[in-house]
Amino acid sequence: MQEFTTTLLERDNGVVYAVVPFDPREVWGKRVRHYIAGTLNDQPYEGSLGTRGGVWFFPINKAARERIGLRAGDDVRVRIEPRDKPGESGD
Repeated sequence: MQEFTTTLLERDNGVVYAVVPFDPREVWGKRVRHYIAGTLNDQPYEGSLGTRGGVWFFPINKAARERIGLRAGDDVRVRIEPRDKPGESGD
């Protein structure tokens, strides 16, 4: 489990995202896509990581932001770990 606090950022196109302060390939191993599960401010969250310009991040859609009470500029406590691709079991 990785834990960190970050400030939510917003792109010009309205996408709100959290920067991940580590390289998931080094911590969790190389994968085609890194799916994650965990919490944002102690509320459940699932998603996937992306990378742009060497910076890892995950977008937080509007429904999740409204459910958790987040918006761009907010600090958020993040706890995430890797998970299997949605719809697949690790068993």
